[in-house]
Amino acid sequence: MPNTDTLTLKLNPTVVSGARLTVATDDYGYSIPFVVQDSTATAFDITDYTVTLKVWAPSDPTTYIIDETCTQDTPASGTCHYTTADGDFDTAGTYLGKLLLTKTGESLSTEQFVLVVQTSAASYCTLAEVKDALDITGTSLDDLLSDLIQAATGDIDGYCHRSFALTSATKYYDGCKDRLIVDDLVSVTTLKLDEDGDGMYEETLETTDYLLYPYNETPYWMILLSEQSDYASFAEGVLKGVEIIGTWGYASVPEPVRQAAVIQTCRLYRLSQAGFGTEVGTPEIGTSTVYQGLSSDAKRLLGNYVRVRYA
Repeated sequence: MPNTDTLTLKLNPTVVSGARLTVATDDYGYSIPFVVQDSTATAFDITDYTVTLKVWAPSDPTTYIIDETCTQDTPASGTCHYTTADGDFDTAGTYLGKLLLTKTGESLSTEQFVLVVQTSAASYCTLAEVKDALDITGTSLDDLLSDLIQAATGDIDGYCHRSFALTSATKYYDGCKDRLIVDDLVSVTTLKLDEDGDGMYEETLETTDYLLYPYNETPYWMILLSEQSDYASFAEGVLKGVEIIGTWGYASVPEPVRQAAVIQTCRLYRLSQAGFGTEVGTPEIGTSTVYQGLSSDAKRLLGNYVRVRYA
């Protein structure tokens, strides 16, 4: 799930906004917030209007991949949001979007914004947070910084041996007795067993057949067979004997992870301005360029989130 900045859009249909939003394919359930302003950058009262989000491919401006009504938050201040739905971002690519405001006898359109749908666009901090940390204004570096945020996210995932992004997926595990170790798990849609090893998952467990552990927090990392279960094991002895359709990762990015992402992105930016290296040394021994991965400050923040991997 991306960290989405508020998109401020003016009522001026002849302008393409510098606003840019990056999202992930197949990711949904989060809100994209908007602020509508008039041409003088004053909040526009949307109380009497129906606000519709329209998104289309530049090559086909008459076919909308999203054409849905937004929810008004504080209409007098021009604020509203759209909650993303399953199927909105099925195909990676670059799209354009705008808000259409309609009421009886009147139709208004905002400036356009750019929507980038990436196959893997999970990010642990926002562009605005990074620009604030670097004291950068304007939009000329937005593409570079967005790429560096993705790189920092990858660095964090590699260091922690886990992803903090919220994703829906089907995963498979080898069968076991009564304690199934799994990846970071937020919720289970279905849990099925292939007890005879024929590649067909005929047995679907009820929620009373298992317990998610730890009991009082997410993500879960183990599934226990309950005492009330009709099953003796999780397809013990069967390779790839367990199929789980569920939501994985973290329900929200932990604050230390967000801070680490900002720090690492800033580090990558500064290194990009210095040839991706840091010169160290003394006049006596000379200098050398040292290349480093994740910064020590980021590692300190992530210490409690490194997942231990077992062979």
